[in-house]
Amino acid sequence: MSARGITRRAQRRTQAHAIETLRVDRVIGTTSDEYGNAVPELLDPPVYVGKGKIQTYEPHESQHEVAGGTAVEQRYSIHIPVGEGPFEVGDFITRITEGKPERVFRVAGTHDKTYQSMQRLLCDEQTGGIQ
Repeated sequence: MSARGITRRAQRRTQAHAIETLRVDRVIGTTSDEYGNAVPELLDPPVYVGKGKIQTYEPHESQHEVAGGTAVEQRYSIHIPVGEGPFEVGDFITRITEGKPERVFRVAGTHDKTYQSMQRLLCDEQTGGIQ
């Protein structure tokens, strides 16, 4: 069997494990609400809505001091089927799986290789939502 055939078979098998429903949004600007607060303006339609898999990339947290408070980030790898996208650093991925709490991740890096079964996006969890 050729490398291409093996890769396609691997893609089918790994996509069977993609049980989460994900939405990928891209911020294209900001507007203001009635109180003058910045509100992100999102690309419509979203970059992607469909199946995916969330996996811990490195099981550690990093803390950053921001405006006198501490933000905690957890590193994850989000797997999305090959051929979707393109995705960019700064895109936001929201888990919208029915029956599970919504979680938001920010793409920190893209990953590309010749024979890949899923696209693996290096992400940080955003505990404050899309900002």
